[in-house]
Amino acid sequence: MSSYIRNTKNPKTGRFEPAYWLDDYFSHHHYGVKFPDGLVVDPKKVKLETNDLPVDKTWDDYPERPGIAV
Repeated sequence: MSSYIRNTKNPKTGRFEPAYWLDDYFSHHHYGVKFPDGLVVDPKKVKLETNDLPVDKTWDDYPERPGIAV
């Protein structure tokens, strides 16, 4: 399993935000992308734009572990 945080354009706000890319979220090796506002997107259904800017968040910045609760 390979999950990570990457700057991703939130389709709801249109802004780049640190989003969790969670492996196995929908099924085996099928990522789910969870934004800080709680929105979860399936990147196989919605085209997401990312950039390579440094991410200013870590896994510990959010009290809820994104892979556990939807």
